[in-house]
Amino acid sequence: ATMMVQYFKRPKNIKAIVAGLHMAPENVETIINNDSGGDHVLWRTSLTRGTQYLLYSHDIHEIRAYNRMGLFGNSEML
Repeated sequence: ATMMVQYFKRPKNIKAIVAGLHMAPENVETIINNDSGGDHVLWRTSLTRGTQYLLYSHDIHEIRAYNRMGLFGNSEML
């Protein structure tokens, strides 16, 4: 399975988001779309699993972000 997360300018929430993502089994792929154009270092230092990916898509509409994450995902269930 693949979890997709759309993110925009809430740096105070990143640690809580990642803590929740770490509750999923390790074989669950996680794709975060960072739409904010910032907070990259905080995301990169918070994502510690090999199945967690960070995409940078600055200021695109959410449906396009979900389409890109879906194409990037390596699972039939998104």
